[in-house]
This record gives sequence, structure tokens and C-alpha cells, in this order.
Amino acid sequence: MLYRTVLIMLCTSVFMLGGANAMTLGDSKELCLHDNTGVACNQTADYLIGHDNKEAREYYEKGCLLDFPESCFNIGFMDLLGIGVDQNIKQGLLYIEKACSFNHPQSCTALGLRYLSYDYFVQRLAKNCRRHNLQCGSSYNAFRGLKQDFSKSKKYLELSCKGNDSEGCFYLGVLYDNGHGVPQSYARAKDFYTKSCEMNYEDACSNLGYLYSRGNGVKKDTAKAQELYEKSCNLGSGTGCLNAGKFFQNQTGAGQNIQKAKEYYQRSCDLDNDSGCYSLARIYDEGLEGAANYGEALKYFVKACELNNGPACSNAGYIFDHGLVSETDFVKAMDYYKKACDFDVMSGCYNLGFLYQHGRGTKINLHRAKLYFQKACSAGHGPGCYQLGYLYEASDDYDQAENFYSKACDLDFGPSCNSLGILYTNSRSKIKNSVSVPKIFEKGCNLNDASSCSSSAFLFLLGAEEYGVSRDFQKAKSLYEKSCSLQDGEACLTLGMLYYRGYGLELDFENARKFFDISCNLDFGDGCSYLGVLYTKGVGVPQDFSTAGQLFEKSCNLNSGKGCANLAVMFSNEVPSQTDNVKYVKFMEKGCDLKNGYACYSIGQMFNDGEILKQDPLKSRTYFEKALQYNNAECGPTFDSRSCMILGLMYYYGQGVKKDIQMAKNNYEKACFLNEGYACHLLGALYENGEAVSADPGIASENYRKACVFGIQESCDRVKVLNK
Repeated sequence: MLYRTVLIMLCTSVFMLGGANAMTLGDSKELCLHDNTGVACNQTADYLIGHDNKEAREYYEKGCLLDFPESCFNIGFMDLLGIGVDQNIKQGLLYIEKACSFNHPQSCTALGLRYLSYDYFVQRLAKNCRRHNLQCGSSYNAFRGLKQDFSKSKKYLELSCKGNDSEGCFYLGVLYDNGHGVPQSYARAKDFYTKSCEMNYEDACSNLGYLYSRGNGVKKDTAKAQELYEKSCNLGSGTGCLNAGKFFQNQTGAGQNIQKAKEYYQRSCDLDNDSGCYSLARIYDEGLEGAANYGEALKYFVKACELNNGPACSNAGYIFDHGLVSETDFVKAMDYYKKACDFDVMSGCYNLGFLYQHGRGTKINLHRAKLYFQKACSAGHGPGCYQLGYLYEASDDYDQAENFYSKACDLDFGPSCNSLGILYTNSRSKIKNSVSVPKIFEKGCNLNDASSCSSSAFLFLLGAEEYGVSRDFQKAKSLYEKSCSLQDGEACLTLGMLYYRGYGLELDFENARKFFDISCNLDFGDGCSYLGVLYTKGVGVPQDFSTAGQLFEKSCNLNSGKGCANLAVMFSNEVPSQTDNVKYVKFMEKGCDLKNGYACYSIGQMFNDGEILKQDPLKSRTYFEKALQYNNAECGPTFDSRSCMILGLMYYYGQGVKKDIQMAKNNYEKACFLNEGYACHLLGALYENGEAVSADPGIASENYRKACVFGIQESCDRVKVLNK
């Protein structure tokens, strides 16, 4: 009898100390079966679980029948997760309720979490799974149907906290912190967090630190907050380490310490806190210590993604998508975007749809693209709605395009406001809403969408009475300036053209140069081309053919047809020192391929006169027809005066079009109005010779004089002749 008494005492002390291997399995079985000792039955089951779950359950059941609460809790745990038995949630909860009724605080905590949150409940069960080295993940989905009940959660957590369970006190604090089933009270939350933290529950220290950092329920004390974060971190809380890192990162001025933030984020990440890994990745991604380190960023985004952090998955996909570490890898990008989308991160859905739309990493699949854009749009993601509108517009489904553009605009996605406004002005769509067009562009511009500002400016520049907009050059200028400030290179170019042509604004070559330069620096090819023209003419800048050539080359490399055509001219007989017919033809052909009318016209001329290229009337006509099409598109609202002048020449000589001196005159007038010097000379010639107009030496002289101002020497000579 003395032997069994000693064994019982040993078994009890072993259980209390948690030393599961301090006694043999045979000893604990004997005490359980022969002396009906609950603690021994529980100890026996602890030996067996993970090896023979069915037998372990039998010993837990015997321990529970002997009113040993730990056994009731453990058998409930096994029934909840289907360990050694079919999963039975209802029966599992009954066992845990029995354990709680025996004043087993951990069981009361588990019940409190069951009624508080699916996530918290699963986290609590997962602790037990890890303790026994069990894989339980497949069983958790069964708990998603359990209903929340904050009042029941409060009841069980109060029992738990009264039993001095640190976890129960912590979650009771969570209830008051968030006002779940109780009046929201930071003061009460602080009391429970404090009690839990004093019992070294790591997350309680972190949450208490947050209260001090914000002054919620306590006097604000950032030093106290950091002290609590550090305690939490040292106790092994990934959240505590995360908050300590945020503390150092978010300080202003000299107080900010990115290196310390990194150290705490690293500790948080090492504790498998997904937000810690994500925050560490962002430091590398954003280059907060200097240059961005996308390799390290990717490493931690990937780990955070593996820890089910959706935004991290999306960011990892972006790095692969854009080749920020090595070459682009669209297949991996798709994989990470898909994970992000599955976590309901809408940027992941959007980017995945974009890859399907453009056939990157897969074949083009517009159906799947629409599905992912639709998911993003349904969740209120403006770019997703916008992209749906774009796809429907491309397939001529203008009603659906209007629907999704409108939705995206309502979601404050500026580019969609611009597309919606343009849709209403598109004659093909047959959808009209003339009253709303200016307001739609205005909204997009107010959302800092540069394209919307430019569209609005265009209405004021030309005067669009059908939309209730009167011509207002100052308003147009202001809107183009805003668009330019938003890094829209085309808007900067347009501003420069207004100054260069003196259209609605005072002629100002210095401002023209300024905005051409900005446009070129934004890699807008036409901006570089027009800046180069200033250097060839020495207008607003010293004449410098070398700089002009470099700018034309940059423009051409940026696929500007104008730039290629102007670069070609640098190799023509107009610049005798570097004439090169091969390069002249090469760059004119590229310019024509890029739909520049002047380039196509020049090639047509070469095939027509046979001086550089072999004479070929058929090819000449083909290029003239292209020139007619492209010059018509470029003349007018785009302020391309040279295109207007070339159109005039084509009508004058009947090149690619029926000869029409009146149409020639009309286009010369447009070009001259836009300060194209040689067009003024040609217009002067018409008036001098009485072609399509009555001969008028006065008007002829006036146009020659304007051409002379722009450096046309032949016009200067004609002015002298007419004045005599």
C-alpha cells in the first residue's frame, strides 16, 4: 500500500510539473486501473497520444469519469478534432464544459474563445496540437459554422480569469478593448491586460503597450509602451516584436531608428509572425536604408506569404512580374498573384487578370481575365472595374463599358473617369451624355488623374459648345499645367506647343523650351523632338546641331515618329557636313512605320523623283496615301503645323490626292497660323501669283514677312522685291 501511495504522490507531482516522461507507462497505467487515480489516467493518455490515439482517448475518458478536469478537457479536444475517433464537435464541447465546471480555467478559456472568434478558437486548439505533435489543420474548417455569442464568451472568460488563467484575462481584455458584447472600455481592457501581462502572457503585454502608445484608457506614455513591447517580444510574442519594430520605425526625426526596427521585425518574423516578415520586406522594398534591395524584400515577402499574408503574396508576385530581382518570371508571378487573390487581396486578383489579358505566363484568356477583374470589381476595387470597362469597350459592348467605367469612377479611380468621358464623346459608342462630360473630366482631374486634366483642358482649348464649354485659354493652360505637374509628358509638350506657336498664349520660346525639356525628361518622345527643333533653329536656346541630333536620337529611340523624321533630316543635304543617304532613308522609314506623315511623304517624294531611291510610281503613291492619312490625323488639334503644311503641298501637287489649290491654301493657312514659317512663304506665293485667290501683293508681302521672321531667307528676298 505504501508503494502505491508513493506512486500516486510521484504521479501527481509529475503532472503538476508537466514532466511527462518522469514515470514509466506501466506505472501510470497501474495507478489508473487499480487505484482509479484520475491524474494517473491522464498521465497514461499523455504517453499514448500521438502513438495510439484510440487507447489514449480511453484513458482520458476514464480520467474524466474520475472527475479529473484535465482529462475532460483533453478528451473534448480529441473529439473536437477527430483524433482517435470521428470528429464530434457537440460532444467535444460538452466534455470541455464539464472541465470548466470543475474550475479548470484553461477549459473555460477555450469555451470563451469558441464563442468569441473562429480564428482565436482555432489558435487555441492549435496550441494543443503542437504540444502533442499532431497535424490537425484539416479539421479546423468544421468550426466555421459555429455562431459567435459575445455574452457567453464573456461568461466563460470571466471564470477563466478568476482562475488566474493569463490567456483568459487577455481575451477578456480584448472584449472590452473592442466593445464585443460589453460597453467598450479601454480602462477595463487595461485592467485585464495588466493582470495577464503580470502573469507573463506575452500578447497581453503587447496590447497593453498599444494602449499606452495611444493614450487609450491611460495617460499616453511612449516609453512605457516600448518597455511593454520589449517585454512581450522577450516573452516570445511575434506581435510584441512587431510593435517594438513599428515603434522605432514610426518615430520622427532623430528618434527614428530603422536598424532597430529591422532587428525587431526580424525577431517577429523568426517567431513566424506574418506581419513581422511583411514589415521587414517593406523596409528592403522601399529602400528605407538607402537603395532598395528587392532580393531581400522577395525573401521575406515569400515567407510572409507562406504564413498566409495576402498582401505579401501580391508583392512577391509583383517582383517576379516586373523582374526586379532577375529576369521576369510570369509563371511565378501568376502563382503568387493567385495566392493573394485566394486571400481576397484584390490587387492580386487584378494583376492576375492582367496577366491573362495580355498572355504573360500563359495564353491570352480574356474569359479568365474578366473573372478575376470581376472579383476585384465586386469587392470595390476601382482598377478592376476599369479594366472590365476597357475589355467591353474593346469588344464594342459600350453599354457594359459605360457600366464598369462609371462604377470605377464612382470608386474614385481617376483614369476611369477619363475613359467614361471619352466614351461619351466617341461617335462610335452612340452613348451620349453631353451634360456630364465636363463634370466627369473635372472629377477625374480632382482625383489627380493627369489624363482627365488634359481631356478637360482640351475642351477649354477648342471650345466645346455641345458640352457647354466655352473657349478659355487660361483655363486650358491651368489644367495642362496640373497635368504636367502630375508627370504627364504629353501635357507638358502641349503646353510647350501653345507657347511655341503662340496659340492662345503669348509667344514665349523660353517657356516652350522649359516644357519641352520637362516632357523629354519624362521620356515623352515628341517632347525631345520639339526640343531638338529649338536647337536646330536657335530659338529660345543657342543653335546647336550636335545637341539637336542627340535629342532627335533619344526621341526616335522612344518611338516618336517625329523624332525619327527629324533625325533623318540631320543626315540629309540640309546638313551637308553629315549627309548620309542610307541613314536618311533608314530613319524616314522608321518614322513612317511610326505613322509620321512627314516621313511617309518624304519617302514618297524619294520614290517619285528617283534621286535617292529608284523611281517607282506605285511605291510613291502608296507612301503618299499613308502620308495623307497620317498628316490628316496630325494636323489641327495636335498643333502639328508641319503636317498641315505637308497636306497643303500634297493638295497643291496632287500627290496621293486629287490636285486642289483651295485645299492647299486652307492647309497652308492652318500651318502659317501655327507659325510654320515655310507654310507662310507658300501662302505668300499663292497671293503673289493669284492662285486660288485674287492676286494681292499686300497680303503676299504680309505672309512673306512672317516667314522671314522665322528664318526663311527666300521670303525675306520676296519682301524686298514686293516693296520696290
